[in-house]
Amino acid sequence: MAKAELLFVGTDTGLLQFSNPGGIGRWLRSGHSLPGSDIVAVWAKPGDPTHVLCSDAENLYESTDGGQHWGDPIELGITAFAASRTTPTTILARTDSDAIISTDSGAQWRRIGTAERISMVNDRLAISTATRAHTSTDGGTSWQPGDPWAYQVASHDGLHTVKCTTTGNWIVDDAPIAPPPIAVRTVAVCAGAPARVIGSDGSALWVYDTDWQHSPDAPGLVYIAHTPYHPDRLWGADAHGTLWYSATRGSHWEAIKTQLGTINTIISTRLL
Repeated sequence: MAKAELLFVGTDTGLLQFSNPGGIGRWLRSGHSLPGSDIVAVWAKPGDPTHVLCSDAENLYESTDGGQHWGDPIELGITAFAASRTTPTTILARTDSDAIISTDSGAQWRRIGTAERISMVNDRLAISTATRAHTSTDGGTSWQPGDPWAYQVASHDGLHTVKCTTTGNWIVDDAPIAPPPIAVRTVAVCAGAPARVIGSDGSALWVYDTDWQHSPDAPGLVYIAHTPYHPDRLWGADAHGTLWYSATRGSHWEAIKTQLGTINTIISTRLL
């Protein structure tokens, strides 16, 4: 039996929840939490999406029943989450200026250091500013220096990584590629051989297999998110509040919902 797929969409009007019972492709709105809050970051526990954290950059909210009820807000302004695929209780997060980490699903946090961007590939942590970057493979106990990056994202299985350094170099799995012909605003990478990179500047979308190709029928997206349990599925948002979906590694897109307000983040998950 197909498992129910869930989607958490953080918007400037609160957290929207959608479900796809039985995996038949009929996405139904199942909730609207924290109305009036500008939700900029969402984390759903891998394997147990009934445990959800979200933040409006000033307060952190927690739900243990899939967003039906929320505990009292905690004064912790998180602007981004990065989840561990291999250790579900580990969360890397960013505030306005710092990277913080939790190893118990958000119950306790400790500061790592100054960071403008964060990334997690399996259990490999990465933080970066415009001038310095560090990585850790032991949960943040020790750190190794690296090249500062503007974007660093992994495929759904953690096997492929695309990185754009702050000097404009593009690297896929440690191999350099040509930079895209646009000033990329959002980027994703799909598993496969070769790995596929998708980038958009908000008005046009480009795809890289062995070179960059413009997708004339694809929407211009301001946000792209992969589906953690499927190699070919992507979610996206445009600047007009439309939620987009691709089941073809970004080749074709379908508008799922419109007029959702400003979409800040999308988290796709499913009940196991």
